[in-house]
Amino acid sequence: MQLTLLLKNNSPLQLAFQSIYNLTDKVKQKVHLWRQNYISRRELAQLSPEQLMDIGKTNKQAKHEAAKPFWLK
Repeated sequence: MQLTLLLKNNSPLQLAFQSIYNLTDKVKQKVHLWRQNYISRRELAQLSPEQLMDIGKTNKQAKHEAAKPFWLK
């Protein structure tokens, strides 16, 4: 049987490939978000009190946010 026949819409193989694609896409998005969290929290931890004041954060708020693990919102 040809692969094109196996990949017809809603065939079991097509659905399996789509599920794998969706899963890898979600994992990629999650890893990207985690990386953004890690970088922004690391940068936040390095801001001076004056810079924190400019963005409307206290030192306590910044330390609290910077201490969060990268996987938390």
